[in-house]
Amino acid sequence: MMNNDVTKYLKDCKKVFPFIGDKEKEFLKRFQNSVESHLVENENLTYEDLVKQMGLPKDVMISYIQDCDNEYIINKMNTKKVLKRVSIIVCTLLIIGLSIISVLELITIQKVQEQKIITEEVIIEQD
Repeated sequence: MMNNDVTKYLKDCKKVFPFIGDKEKEFLKRFQNSVESHLVENENLTYEDLVKQMGLPKDVMISYIQDCDNEYIINKMNTKKVLKRVSIIVCTLLIIGLSIISVLELITIQKVQEQKIITEEVIIEQD
């Protein structure tokens, strides 16, 4: 069972990756297994011990990226950039659309309040 320092180290390693795809998940799983094997040898591993043995989380990520194919990295980075831009555009359009709907609703409410409703009572008598 992993202690809090080991769990924090593994989470920090995952956080520094600029993207997480299938290859990265596989690498992180193998890396976790490696850390767990160190944990078997020394149950009291601290965060600092892991940094000394495995490197800083950013160093782990840099090492992984250096070992990857450049085309793969470029494609992943471009995909992330495109997704980010699309997300920003969709959110912007959503905000604009909701703002327009809100303004139209406000105008409708104001027009309804300005209207004077006139009622007339008609009494029909029978002889």
